[in-house]
Amino acid sequence: MSVMATQTQAISAKARKVGLRERFDMGSGFLPYFIVFPTLLVILVVGAYPILSAIWGSLFDNPTLPSGGTFIGLQNYATLLGNAVYRDAVSRTVIFTIVSVAFELVLGLGVALLINKTFPGRGLVRAAILVPWAFPTIVSAYMWALMYNDQTGIFRLRCTKRQASMVAVDGSSSGALRYPCSRTYS
Repeated sequence: MSVMATQTQAISAKARKVGLRERFDMGSGFLPYFIVFPTLLVILVVGAYPILSAIWGSLFDNPTLPSGGTFIGLQNYATLLGNAVYRDAVSRTVIFTIVSVAFELVLGLGVALLINKTFPGRGLVRAAILVPWAFPTIVSAYMWALMYNDQTGIFRLRCTKRQASMVAVDGSSSGALRYPCSRTYS
């Protein structure tokens, strides 16, 4: 009999409507979405806008003109797909990507299994493997640019000690590409 009375009270109680403030206070409310929304907005603006702009620009014959060029639709894509050199380049890129990812997967898994075993100096080996991963590529590229600097770089210092000069690889006077310490013969 007491069970029946409890069920009647549960049915007769009205469900209270939860307000916006209470939803923010609750763990499963809107607060997580409210916090993540600005980040998602920045990602969409920074990531999606350039992609959509590039796709839109590809539908014109010359989108760099101030007038925007003439709308030609998918003709640029048809021209690309009809080009044998382009198809060859894409197929080589796809093959290279598949082979290199498979090779890196096997090599990485092998190294991971090796350094997971206990051996003397394991911590040092793990640190040595993680150090190159920790440095961003841009820092590495900038360091190489500094080393190849023809005024202050370490390669320039090495070359002057060997009485050699920095020789332009591409034949330009600007020396955009240079081999360090190549001897020049006149």
